[in-house]
Amino acid sequence: ADATSPETATRRFFHTVQQTSLYDIASSIALRGDISALTLLLVRHPVSTTTQMRILDLLPVELSISEYEHLLPCCVEKECSAIQFLPRLLSSWPVKWLSSLEVFSFLADAQMQRVHNKSIDFTMDVFHDEADRQRIIEHYWEGLGGEDATQEDVAKWYLNLAIRLHVDTGQIHSVGRVCELGIIRLGFVVFEDDGKYKLSNLDVSPDFCRESEAIGKLVYLYSATDFLSNILADKVKDSVSSSSLRGESWAVGREFFASMIQFCSMDMSSAVPFILESAQSPSSNVFLFHNYVAQFVHDDGCLLPTKTEAVMIQTKAHHPTSALEQNMKDFCLKKVKSAGESHGRKRKINSYSTETESLASGIEEALSICSLCASFGRQEKSLTHALIIRSNGDLIDFACDVFQSTLKVANGEQAALSRGVVDQLWKIFESLPSRSVDGSAASVKVAWLHLRLAMLQLCCKWNRGRAIPNTLWKFLSSHFDSEDQHKYGVSACQEIITIFCRGLCEEVTRQSDETSKDYENALLDFALDVGELDQRFYGNAIQHSGRIGTWLLLPLLSLHEFGLLKDLLQIRPSWFCQDQTQAIVLSFVRDTIIGSNNAFACQETLCSVLPELAVEFEHAQRLFDAERFANKTMRLDAEVLSNVFIEDNSANPMNIIECLLTRKPQCLLLGCEFWSEDLASKAAEDASRYFSSQINATMSRTSFDESSLVLPPMPGALVMQLSIILDLKSAYDLLMVKRFMVLGVLQLNLAPAAIAICYSMLCDAAFSRQENVDPA
Repeated sequence: ADATSPETATRRFFHTVQQTSLYDIASSIALRGDISALTLLLVRHPVSTTTQMRILDLLPVELSISEYEHLLPCCVEKECSAIQFLPRLLSSWPVKWLSSLEVFSFLADAQMQRVHNKSIDFTMDVFHDEADRQRIIEHYWEGLGGEDATQEDVAKWYLNLAIRLHVDTGQIHSVGRVCELGIIRLGFVVFEDDGKYKLSNLDVSPDFCRESEAIGKLVYLYSATDFLSNILADKVKDSVSSSSLRGESWAVGREFFASMIQFCSMDMSSAVPFILESAQSPSSNVFLFHNYVAQFVHDDGCLLPTKTEAVMIQTKAHHPTSALEQNMKDFCLKKVKSAGESHGRKRKINSYSTETESLASGIEEALSICSLCASFGRQEKSLTHALIIRSNGDLIDFACDVFQSTLKVANGEQAALSRGVVDQLWKIFESLPSRSVDGSAASVKVAWLHLRLAMLQLCCKWNRGRAIPNTLWKFLSSHFDSEDQHKYGVSACQEIITIFCRGLCEEVTRQSDETSKDYENALLDFALDVGELDQRFYGNAIQHSGRIGTWLLLPLLSLHEFGLLKDLLQIRPSWFCQDQTQAIVLSFVRDTIIGSNNAFACQETLCSVLPELAVEFEHAQRLFDAERFANKTMRLDAEVLSNVFIEDNSANPMNIIECLLTRKPQCLLLGCEFWSEDLASKAAEDASRYFSSQINATMSRTSFDESSLVLPPMPGALVMQLSIILDLKSAYDLLMVKRFMVLGVLQLNLAPAAIAICYSMLCDAAFSRQENVDPA
């Protein structure tokens, strides 16, 4: 026959095929990446698991694993006693483990029913005719050879495939997908009835990983790829969205991003900042890191990819868990300390943000990581194995160090200690073990931290943006083991109470500018804060010391907030020293009584809560009424009033009369000006006859007939009314007042008026004598 004829070529082809091994044919198909042909070959001619893995190793690396997912090796037992497939790619296939013969039978049935083109992803004929089909089934397992693989071998194959894919392509997703498919086909995932599974519930025990290092590394690599993918995704988002990093992040790409191998090779001191230093939401990365802790740094260390015998015999001080704890604490403290620097760079770009606002934002972000690091695993007992900071003592020291670092960064700027910053500090404190009074050094340190946090919060609330007082700042920032906290403790308490009182007065001042005043909320807030601080830390000593009243009295009096002061005296009388309060209020009333309505308002408001001052208040009221009478009725000008109604005269009303008649004797003629005219002599004669007759009648105890007598209007009538208002009512007081009146009219050279006043004084003396004579 012609060597070029079809028949000859066919015979040559069959001869070549017959001389070629099944492995060589499969290898040739695999190198070409023909998945359909490779599937047909492996379905019709089963090979051992070891041979199957060698063939799959020849597939081009750029080929997606999803295209040959159904051909991946399976081994759910320690020894691969039977060849199995998990054809997850083909949605119409049963969701269960299948032997290669079951796969062939399923495809053969589908071919016979002519439905495989509609329901199966593969469009191929797996047999020629019924005879071929029966022959394959009858002789299916004949000639099956090769070494039996173990589960460890299959795990190593998946691990090596994942690493090869990463080295050749650098695609983390592909690496993770290989690890995921391997974990499934090694039997560590339980399928649900609908064929779904959850990789979050890996059924891999530490003991099993200790026996099979390859399986432990495969699980580790899968978790690490998923973890690193999330981290890098956040890094990319952060780089693209943040204008402050857009120009610099790519320049430091080697530190900013990392390959899978670099990530898995990092020691803890490098991994901690790499994971937590990036992300739009640091808290989300902390939760990711918790997963990292739970899976890779378990107490037995069995999931560490670099596990060696040396790891197992290390002392606890050098155990990976201890190293992680220290690195996490170091990272958190460094994050807090560097908050000012990092946000200082942002401030240059974001000019709209003030320096303190930027600093507060940086501190709050750093503290959010510290808070999550401290609190993780302490709310749920199921997570206690993954605690980052395990020892209660270490946790307390960490909380104290974070607090002091925060204050150091804030550097006395209260605006940098925003509400968010204080809230984060409280979250860290709440993660500490339950407070006790056992007197141990740890419990004492917790108590001091509690006091400082409470003071810091109250200072930020009531200090209204001012710089924190130096003494209070020294106490807050002092070392927890030093004597300074005792040295500055008392002064700090005084400072915080002063801040309380000033804050309340400022709130009162602010509301005084508004139409409607509502002090109830401010007063209640003030009372609650003082009471909470005092009861919790000072055994109610502050509220019974009288200091609060001392700090509040003068400011509230000067603001004329007498109603608020009255409320305070009623609801918290223990805040005030009674003697001191009376002295201060009385001093205020005396200082302001002349020329002001404030003293009257003060005494009217406070008289019910300070009854001991009733006499003083009455005296102040008389002075107020006297000044108003002199101003309105006697029409004395402001200059005269300011010289007469002075503080030196207020204690003795007679001094007011003397001063008035000395400075303004003309007031004696108000309403009777004729005493300065020619009619004065006639008026003096009428007055002398009138008073003489009255004196004679009084002395002889006869009736006084005034029908034939006329008493002209006497000089100083308004002065006498003023004297009555000042409570100068006794016979002696009246004689003294008239004496000053005589001196006043003599100063005006009005002798007739002086004679008339003297006769009235003699009449008053006669009346006084008659009243003092015993009727018997």
